Amino acid sequence: MESHSWTSSFLSWQSVLVLVAILGFWVSPSPYAPQRPAAPGEVQEEQIPVHYYARLWEDPWKALGRETGPGELNKNHVQPVDQNIEEALGAVLREKKEILGDEDAPICVLPVIVRGDAHSADASEMRTRFRISVISGLGASGYTAEDADHMILAKTTDGRVVLPIDLFVQSGLPRETKCTYKAVFVIWIPDHLVFNKPLAWFQNLREQCECAAGARPLHFKIIGPYWSGLLSDMMHEFKNYPDIAKGLTFYSSSATMADAVLDYLTFPKSAEDKTDDGKIGRQRFAVARTETSEASKGLKFHSLTCTDDQLALALLHELELRGVNPLAEDTRIAIIADWDTEYGRSLPLTFAAVLQKQISQNHQHIESVGPLTSVEIGKLYLDKLSWPPQILRAHYLSGLDGELSSHGDDKKENKGEAQPSPKLFSQAPKGLERADGAHQIDYIRRLAYTLANRIREHDRPRHAAGRLKAIGILGADVYDKLLLIQALRPLFPEAIFFTEDLDARFLNQPYTRNLVVASPFGFELFRTFQLGVPPFRDSDQTGTFLAVQMAMADLPEIPGEIREQLNPLLFEIGRTQAIPLLVPWTVQHNDLKTDLEADSDPWKGLLHPQYSR
Repeated sequence: MESHSWTSSFLSWQSVLVLVAILGFWVSPSPYAPQRPAAPGEVQEEQIPVHYYARLWEDPWKALGRETGPGELNKNHVQPVDQNIEEALGAVLREKKEILGDEDAPICVLPVIVRGDAHSADASEMRTRFRISVISGLGASGYTAEDADHMILAKTTDGRVVLPIDLFVQSGLPRETKCTYKAVFVIWIPDHLVFNKPLAWFQNLREQCECAAGARPLHFKIIGPYWSGLLSDMMHEFKNYPDIAKGLTFYSSSATMADAVLDYLTFPKSAEDKTDDGKIGRQRFAVARTETSEASKGLKFHSLTCTDDQLALALLHELELRGVNPLAEDTRIAIIADWDTEYGRSLPLTFAAVLQKQISQNHQHIESVGPLTSVEIGKLYLDKLSWPPQILRAHYLSGLDGELSSHGDDKKENKGEAQPSPKLFSQAPKGLERADGAHQIDYIRRLAYTLANRIREHDRPRHAAGRLKAIGILGADVYDKLLLIQALRPLFPEAIFFTEDLDARFLNQPYTRNLVVASPFGFELFRTFQLGVPPFRDSDQTGTFLAVQMAMADLPEIPGEIREQLNPLLFEIGRTQAIPLLVPWTVQHNDLKTDLEADSDPWKGLLHPQYSR
């Protein structure tokens, strides 16, 4: 009995253990699953705009690189960017619904074209300057940043490039003129995105923005193009696909290529071709707009600048006043320009065409003549014998110092703005620049010695011996200009040096004293436009500042009073400031309103402060 009882107890104990093990496998605790509904904004279908830290005075891409690290976007503080422009704008409009008010209030999308080369110090400085001028223009028009410390990110349709976006809203301060838009979205567009087919690219962007806005009225206005080469691309595309431009509005204040050159590059004409429709260059955009059935839907191009042929004429006249007669047979003027931009390649041609027109009309002095035509450009371009002997030309590749900025270069970051490249020239003893490496400094010295030989070679067959009396340093890179002036000026101490586009980097340099600068704008506008904004660093900033104000004013055309003042300005570089010079043939607006209380409309008054002196 006892033995049987113990065996039964043992079996019962084992059975219990097995049973517990089996039951434990099935009833072991599982992780708790929250059943609370997701809070608004956390649902996957709801898209939230991606922001990143950037102060108002920063280069948008430099700030993005600081937040993400070089070459990486989804790192550190920035979330992955999965939204395109339509999705990002739509998310912001929903998020800021209380600020933007009802859907009847119009908004404006303001794409700004800037240089896209990420590793260039000069390009980064340009983007910084343009951002300051755009923000200043919006501030002068009654708008302020909705978030002064952050920008919005959105990707392009193909997902390859991330675009920074600024949001501006009405400041709420009392103003004499009412703000047209409830909000302004500034989209920063690197120029390499829109090469070759800029009109089609912007048309696609406009359609995305309109889809995001839905029923809300949306105005789409583009600040640019910045480059003359991009303006030429627009002309070619418009020639082949005129309908693609409908609904686009451009405000360009820095693309100065002459209309005749633009026209010749787009519609080449031989000297025998006498056909002329009375419109050239930018004027063809105006023709297309008036020929459309609905004028408001045609392309609108507002050119807020003078052109290179006007700048050349003003410079030639200034040389004559300084004792250099450009029409004399023994005068030689060297034009040195960059070769890797369409703008730089066209400048010597423009100068030569302006001078040749003076010679062909038997002028004894430089006088104001009609605009160049594409036939005159074509004749000079195709017939080498028509080239005036007074003009010598030489070219270089921009980036003479061979220096590139790097996002990982902490030393340069600590120093702030990159140092002017002319210092590289002074580091080597005279004649000992190394003839290897990425820089081109050694080319400059050889160019200086070659100019004299080129004059002799040029003059021997047909002309009397000439003398180099003036040197024009032209191009887009200011550091290249400074380097060339520093190198050439000691070798040609009696020559007059001149350039185009005023820049504060010309100041406080001993070798730039008395440099003559022709420019569409100075450092500031008249006080009714400037409105307390400090003078800018260069003329392109000033022009962009004006372009933004005109875009926000929503004017159908450039007022006649302003158009008449879009003439060249001349400056002479002093020790600490640029001295304005009198420019002939420009309208002196003594009859325009100069008193702030006399007329509250700045578009009927003075544009440049120099005219009021």
